[in-house]
Formats: sequence, C-alpha cells, structure tokens
Amino acid sequence: MHMPKIPLDPSKPTILICSDSHFLHTGLARAIRSIFQPLKATQKYNIVQQGWFAADKGEDGSWIELSTTCSKDGKNRLLDRDRFGQDSLPMMIANLKPRIVFAMHDPWNLGHLADMQDRSFKLVAYTCVDSEPMPERSRKIFEEADRLVLFGEWARSVVTRDPRFKVNPLRVRVIPHGVDTGAFHPIQDRGQVAELRRELCGVRPEDTLIGCVARNQWRKHVAQLAPLAWFLATGSYGKCGSCQRLTLDE
Repeated sequence: MHMPKIPLDPSKPTILICSDSHFLHTGLARAIRSIFQPLKATQKYNIVQQGWFAADKGEDGSWIELSTTCSKDGKNRLLDRDRFGQDSLPMMIANLKPRIVFAMHDPWNLGHLADMQDRSFKLVAYTCVDSEPMPERSRKIFEEADRLVLFGEWARSVVTRDPRFKVNPLRVRVIPHGVDTGAFHPIQDRGQVAELRRELCGVRPEDTLIGCVARNQWRKHVAQLAPLAWFLATGSYGKCGSCQRLTLDE
C-alpha cells in the first residue's frame, strides 16, 4: 500500500481513528462524526482516520481519511485482508506516529490493534457488548486496550465478571452510545405508559407489544420474536396470578 504524505502539525498530538469511513450512512460513522468534528474544531489535535468500507473519499476536504486497501480492477472492491485495516495499519502507525489510536467497532474486529508489537500509542477501544457470554474472540481488545469504553453498566458487568477475560475494571469507562440519558429514560408512571402505547402504537392496555431495539443479527436471535408473538396472540401461554409473568405452554 502506498501512503500519501499527510500534512501534520508537529506541535499537536495526532489521533488516528480506526472505524467506518466517516461519511458513510452507518451508526458508527455518525458516532465518529459526533465525537471528532467538535474535537477537530478545537484545532488542538491532528486528526486522521483509517476509513473502513469505502473505497472513494467523500469527505468535505477538511477531514483527512486514508482508505483501506482496494483491488485495482477499477471496481473499488475492498480486500478481505485489509477489511478492518489489518494490512495497512502498521504503515499508518509508522508514518503518522499517533499519540492515540481510537478504534470503534465490534470487539472481534479490533483484535489486530491489540496484537501490534512495541505499541507506542494509547489504544482506546469504544466497542459494544450485546450478548452474554461474549465470544472468546473478543478477548484481545477487552484485555489489551488502554481504555475500554462501553455503552452501558450492563456491558461493564458482562466484561468484568467473565472469568475468561482478565480485564482491569479501572480501565473501563461507560458512555451511553448516542443517547442523552437525561432526556431519554424509562417512564415510571404505568398510566402514562398505557397512554403512550395507545397514542404511538395504536394498542390497547390489554394488548401485548413486542419490539426489539437492535441490529438484526443472528447472534441476537431476533427471529425468535416471531413464534413468541404467535404464541401470545393465540393464547398458548399461562399467566402467573401473583407475579403476572407469562410462561409459554410449549
């Protein structure tokens, strides 16, 4: 891979971002923009991104982005060996000499960052924990990141109590992902909940509403909601008289 010369201010520390290309229409790209555009505006840092999943540059001209390696057949296909920057990262590190590498993605896609020998930078991993137990292939980034940033307290508990992972709790921070928890939080008033259900979803108080706020990925078993909804709709369940918990008959 040929790396173009990047105009960096030697008086400023350099931050290298490793994640979805910032101009893509993905949640991770939006998060990257929301974090680093204000930081870039302070003019205190050199900010460079290793942009994933985009062969063409779509930036506004002020955002420095280096794409991962593409094929040379004119079709701009990303190469599997560099899909998450595995091949091109060492050259970028050697040329940019970043003070901080900020990586945001699923943890099993960040392991190559933890594998780098003679690491001269601080590694910040802003990653997700969306199931329990987490896959074994998440181990590297959980254990090796200098700062592990997770989206919630439940995620912190999953990572720190799993005996397979040797994670220092002092290196873990929680920042809710894309949600202002001061403005958005569960409603405690059951009467208000019933009114909102009726107004927003068109359901009656006695109806059962099932939803999923998550990416539709196989490991989350979202498809199991369909048969569950059928059982509830056809009455194939029992309801506890004391705790009101529902139990499927089959």
